Amino acid sequence: MTKFAYYVLIILLLAANLQAQIAPQYNLAVNFLGSGVYDKTAALNTVFDYQFSTNLELEADLLSATGGGVNDYEGGVNYDLCGIKLFESALALSSLNCGSLDPFVAFTAGEGRVEKNKYTTLEGPAFMAKVGVSIKSSTGTVTIPFIGGYGYFGPEIKGQQNKGFYFYTGITFGVGNNAAASQARQARLRRAYARKLKRLQAKAKKAEQS
Repeated sequence: MTKFAYYVLIILLLAANLQAQIAPQYNLAVNFLGSGVYDKTAALNTVFDYQFSTNLELEADLLSATGGGVNDYEGGVNYDLCGIKLFESALALSSLNCGSLDPFVAFTAGEGRVEKNKYTTLEGPAFMAKVGVSIKSSTGTVTIPFIGGYGYFGPEIKGQQNKGFYFYTGITFGVGNNAAASQARQARLRRAYARKLKRLQAKAKKAEQS
């Protein structure tokens, strides 16, 4: 790569660093599961998040597979893995750094309900263990999540799978601003860009000398 190209990249990186991302106080996500819930071909998971602290969100999930009469009501927590310094440093020089995405783990638990027929509804414990990443917009108020995990979706029904691995994606909308989480997010973004900028400057200097 020529030294001119390196300088262009440096300018673009500096411009990107000026964009301020926020951590919304409230989030609403609509996610689509392709399989895994009582052998149904599709399910919808609506998630409500509240930013409780810098790296921790309180989460409520409503999982629905209407074709099979399945409804799960769960609550739990979501932890931002970028709050772990070692994890943040490991990603800092990649394009998937903590300034461009949020890697996380989450766990929710509650009650699963299945309408066996018009007059009978079965109930049982339900939970979902999740790991995923959310790719953020430039402002941080819209994200695209990619999530996988293992779930136990409710009472056992003969001939149907009430537990297993799953994967889903969707879209998340955020409102409000959690000051502590926003400051932490912007600091991570600056650190990631500073490390990239330092590396590009070294490469530009080397190209200039060659």
